[in-house]
Amino acid sequence: MSDKEFARGLHVSRRDRAPDFVIANLGFNLKQFVEWAKEHRNERGYVNVDIKHSKTGTLYAELNTFVPGERQAPPAAPPTPDAGDDFDDDIPF
Repeated sequence: MSDKEFARGLHVSRRDRAPDFVIANLGFNLKQFVEWAKEHRNERGYVNVDIKHSKTGTLYAELNTFVPGERQAPPAAPPTPDAGDDFDDDIPF
């Protein structure tokens, strides 16, 4: 497992009395965040950040470093036994 890279300059919180439709509150220190984002943008110019719950229940922002690879073909199905009369026992049914 790789080390977590937290989004610098981004503060994530949730107010206790916020309505249910408010998922999180984000606060940006633009100077810090823009500098950090320029360092971590991908080849398409995006910075992907996941908002997560810590073990203590607080929210935090973590850099998402997932890069999709080539899709692999699903494994081949195991061979099925022949339906012939090639039985190793003498059971009549």
